[in-house]
Amino acid sequence: MLFDPLGIITPFVLIAKCLIQTLWQKKLAWDEDMPEEELVIWKNWLGELSYLEDLAVPRCLKSAVTEEVHTVELHLFADASERAFAAAGYVRFTDAAGHHHSALIMSRSRLAPLKQLSIVRLELQAAVLAVRLAGIIRKEMSYAFSRTVFWTDSQVVLQFISNESRTFRTFVANRVAEIRESCEPSDWKHVPGKQNPADIASRGMSASMLKECDLWWSGPEFLTQDEQEWPKTRIPGLHPEQPELRRTSVKTIVAFVGDSQSRLVDPSAYSSWSKYRRVVALSLRFVSNLRSAITKKPKQSGVLNVDELKRAELLIFREDQAKMALDSPTDLSLFRDDQGLIRAKGRLGSAPLAEISREPIVLHPSSDVTRLIVSDLHVRSMHAGMSHTLNQFRYRFWTPKARSTVKRILRSCAVCRNRRAQPVCPEMAALPRVRVEMDRPFANCGLDFLGPLTVRKFRKTEKTVCPARHMPRYAGDTS
Repeated sequence: MLFDPLGIITPFVLIAKCLIQTLWQKKLAWDEDMPEEELVIWKNWLGELSYLEDLAVPRCLKSAVTEEVHTVELHLFADASERAFAAAGYVRFTDAAGHHHSALIMSRSRLAPLKQLSIVRLELQAAVLAVRLAGIIRKEMSYAFSRTVFWTDSQVVLQFISNESRTFRTFVANRVAEIRESCEPSDWKHVPGKQNPADIASRGMSASMLKECDLWWSGPEFLTQDEQEWPKTRIPGLHPEQPELRRTSVKTIVAFVGDSQSRLVDPSAYSSWSKYRRVVALSLRFVSNLRSAITKKPKQSGVLNVDELKRAELLIFREDQAKMALDSPTDLSLFRDDQGLIRAKGRLGSAPLAEISREPIVLHPSSDVTRLIVSDLHVRSMHAGMSHTLNQFRYRFWTPKARSTVKRILRSCAVCRNRRAQPVCPEMAALPRVRVEMDRPFANCGLDFLGPLTVRKFRKTEKTVCPARHMPRYAGDTS
């Protein structure tokens, strides 16, 4: 069992992590044998464990030749590969004589997610891991670090962090924001890939090689030199075709204006006539208030009045009738009134009825407006039957095949469907074996002393009586 809370042997542990992820991707069952290729990796990794027995890490981070410490710096290195991303932290001591010494403090590695990410995003993930690792080290160690320096071999990540003008996609923007909350862009520097110790932690290394790797234990050689000898950092500008940049697009809206007025609100999205009418009325009020800046009329507010609701109904009926023609059947004449509505003129002109009943408004039988009006009349009449709802509808409106239209709409009423629902009949049990097996007549006989048993099916009670006559042969005394 490996217990490595500081990540001293992170490169060696990463090999086992990658092996477990590979086995997980192959979806092997717990009792299946490991494939040959992975089995070789596992045996080699187990064989390398013996090199860790005599691995010794100095408890003191200061060098034996270091005199009184003058300054202490924290250096974090970040790197990523296709399999993992990692960060490693080093402390750099400078004594009064100007000598420098560096040593590994701790490291962290994370496997790349199964959902494949680009190398640029993995490098950015490594940079975020380095920032988080720096926060842990500063919190847990008693050193007063004079400064914290972050190193990465990715020029693109440095461009992301130092960017001030361009906007990124959500994934990059969130991680750049986290980095810039914890440090300044000037704290980041570029390191060549061959001098980056985090590259070892992101690719893995055997224990035998890790034991002798000075780059891992002490960091790059330039940490023991003066700052003038450090790698130079030059950050070029972002390429305009960088995939992680958020694209700004110019959208052109082309409106095709036809002869008929476009629909203001779609009635198919509503289940209540009163609500739909109210929404249309509020929309018309909104348009009217926008025009008030030009017409100098006072803006309307508060509860909708009767005139606004009537104006909304007029617009709704006009739009519903826009797809209808004035082709009249032989027994009906259609005409358009002074408000632009199509009405039906029947033979009730002399009847003592209201004008709206003598000349009803024509609606399309399959329109959503007709559905909303019929449903509203049905609910207002306490879910009355088809005939009553049809009479209420014909008081103001007319539509072809009105009876079948109302019947079709009422068939979808949930309240009425629940009221008309029939009780569930119990499932009949299987017949006993004596009634389904072939046998001689009267091999099994039964006598009903209680009279026939009745069975209620819905509202009907049924009973069946089957007479049977049996005349047995009797050999009695005839003397």
